[in-house]
Amino acid sequence: MVIAITPFAAWLYRRFFLRAKLQVLLAPLLEIEMGLAGGNPPTQHVKSQAFLLTAKRGPIHNCKVKFVLDQHPEFLSPQYMSWYSREEVEETQPPTLSRDLIPEEQIRLTIWDAYKRPDGESLQLNAGKDIFDRTKNLGGEPLIFGVTFLSDAGPLNKKPYRYKIRRGSWATISMDSIK
Repeated sequence: MVIAITPFAAWLYRRFFLRAKLQVLLAPLLEIEMGLAGGNPPTQHVKSQAFLLTAKRGPIHNCKVKFVLDQHPEFLSPQYMSWYSREEVEETQPPTLSRDLIPEEQIRLTIWDAYKRPDGESLQLNAGKDIFDRTKNLGGEPLIFGVTFLSDAGPLNKKPYRYKIRRGSWATISMDSIK
């Protein structure tokens, strides 16, 4: 018995069974106290949340993360999240807009950081140079946004992942997935 594989069948097999996939998980909220060298006060409180990304079935080349913030007409054009090449980020280390993902290696991509200082609280989104939400308090409408993962091979997800950041106060700030 001979099984002939047509070029079309081979293409279908490569397209649906051999293509690299991206696993996207939302990391738990991280809360730390960070020391400031010579700072006044000597420490600040930081809350942060990130994506945990893992390439499956093969490498993903030049992965970019497109971020679109709803409800803010000045930011309707897509922005791109910044990657850092190492877990420990230095002030002089420039971020990049794309990164190669190695199979089965889990990468943490920060989505937002909230800071609590004596002079107030602020929220900083990792979404381009122009999107910063710095307020004296974290109150306000929830931030709703969509995220699309892109690579050299095209989009890695069929439709954007949707999320909501609740900004009520320092004690209640959180981010959830919208189904």
